[in-house]
Amino acid sequence: MDNATVLNALKTKFGDKILHDVEFRKQLIVWVAPDALVDICTYLRDAPQFTYKFLSDVSALDRLTMQQESFPDFDRQRFVVNYQLLSMANKHRVWLKVSLPADNPTVASVASVWATANFLEREVYDLMGIKFEGHPNLQRILMPEDWEGHPLRKDYPVAYEEVQFSHNFDRIEKQKKYAKR
Repeated sequence: MDNATVLNALKTKFGDKILHDVEFRKQLIVWVAPDALVDICTYLRDAPQFTYKFLSDVSALDRLTMQQESFPDFDRQRFVVNYQLLSMANKHRVWLKVSLPADNPTVASVASVWATANFLEREVYDLMGIKFEGHPNLQRILMPEDWEGHPLRKDYPVAYEEVQFSHNFDRIEKQKKYAKR
């Protein structure tokens, strides 16, 4: 399997929903329109010539501090969600990218395409605040339920807490919120 075959098939089937592509270190990276993501993923999974049956990762990037006006028009949004697909049968990998706005970072869930997306999307939601429409159980997975905010966002306030060791255990323990002073 080669990148050109996958890219040509995607462009033929989805046309202007394929926004941009690049090959980096022999890996194909394709920016797709958010409204076509589930259809594109389903096609890549089910097409017999591709069989991307494994979603290896979903991650997100917050570009708050980046100069977005220097980016191409299709990619001037604050958030980018990355999907890493693997076809074990063809020994080929494809990355899909979706750009999302700062005011409402929402994209359709691909949990109906790959079951593993359930937990990967929950992690992205928990840490970055990106919502996945149609997700079967979109709730926090790493942070406590009462946690406020999304700690991997660039605008999340940074705080410092001294690390607790045996030599400073008592002093640090007294500073904890739950400590009875």
